[in-house]
Amino acid sequence: MPIFAIKMLAVGFAASMAFPGSIAHLTSTSVGQTSQSLILHSFSDGAPNAYIQTAALYATPSIQQNQSPLDRWIEKLIAFESNGKKNIKILDHNGEHSFGCLQFQKETFEEFGMKYQLIAINDDTEKLIYNCELQKEIAKAMIKENYSNWRHWYTSVMIKKLGLPPTENTLLYSPKKDVEDLKLAEAKK
Repeated sequence: MPIFAIKMLAVGFAASMAFPGSIAHLTSTSVGQTSQSLILHSFSDGAPNAYIQTAALYATPSIQQNQSPLDRWIEKLIAFESNGKKNIKILDHNGEHSFGCLQFQKETFEEFGMKYQLIAINDDTEKLIYNCELQKEIAKAMIKENYSNWRHWYTSVMIKKLGLPPTENTLLYSPKKDVEDLKLAEAKK
């Protein structure tokens, strides 16, 4: 029995003990899928059933072979910055809020979005800042214009060890390297 299945059985047992009158069922997924699930059926009066989804086995950003190296790096950056969450808002270490999948601060988002003519001065940036595709386009333009703009994501790049973005002469796509990088990113969380 695979080790994750044994762990899931242990989780199921622990959960069933925590919820009196419940039975835990392990629902495993086939190889290649990304998560395991646990369903708790409660037989107590008025107690709801619970469905617990375990963490993904691998990070699953939308990395595709036809993407450029910079696009793949940005997808990894999203995993480091927001764990793929698009509608996230956090209070950053500098006292400002950071928004969306790439954790842009409002001033940076507006400055570079307008600079690259991806947003207009009269656009509702309160809503647009959560648009992950727009954030990716802005980030990509930032890195292409000035390589040192990666510093806007210093913590992910240097502290969390994502690594620098690729340069123009980056070698071809390496699926093995991407999988290794994603596993490393997940292990550090």
